[in-house]
Amino acid sequence: MSLPIVDIKEAAVTTKGLTPAAVVSVILGIARGLVTLGLALTVIFVTVVPFAKDRLDMEVDASWFTLGTNMTIPVRFYVDDDAHHINAPSIGVDRAELQDVSGLLRFAAQPGSFMFTNAGFLIGLFLCAIWGLEQLHRVFGTLRNGQPFVHANARRLRHVAAAVIAGEVLGALMTAYNQFYAKAHFTATGLLFDWSFNVDFFAIVLALIILAIAEVFAAGTRLDEDQALTI
Repeated sequence: MSLPIVDIKEAAVTTKGLTPAAVVSVILGIARGLVTLGLALTVIFVTVVPFAKDRLDMEVDASWFTLGTNMTIPVRFYVDDDAHHINAPSIGVDRAELQDVSGLLRFAAQPGSFMFTNAGFLIGLFLCAIWGLEQLHRVFGTLRNGQPFVHANARRLRHVAAAVIAGEVLGALMTAYNQFYAKAHFTATGLLFDWSFNVDFFAIVLALIILAIAEVFAAGTRLDEDQALTI
């Protein structure tokens, strides 16, 4: 009669291991590993590839680091109305304007300070992501163990919110830097390059929501401790 009891216990353990918290914890661990790999590759590319005699014949779809002969950066520009007249005769619009247009600019790779500055931004973004994912992974670890209301979780969630805000600000700074670089160095017939510093409003709202959840965890921890003392 002991064998069925053992089987039931094993099934319970298996079922517990497949809880949503466990699945999310595994996904967060994988994401953290991939981001760490990206950080390691970035450091290698920045420290090794620029000084190699024969550079790899590849293109990089960002200005983070240089692997080959071309690179692509985000740009923001306006269209000169005098050079490009836009209208819509079918609906009676004689003149229309393109404003605040964004896109990607591809050009020959530029080693030196431009590359290293962008690499610095990227490394900062990777570090923010690793830090935030690590804190979130630990929170879900306590959920998986059935003990979410611990003092550390409120602090960890505040760290996650800080990582989201820091990552968003760094990303906005990186985009603005590349847009300013394009404005300072490139000209195009009929186009006026511009730059702006734009922080995603929804990312800030997400950080505030995480901070609110952190306070919920802090209150839950206090209630849990008070209940334990009462018992």
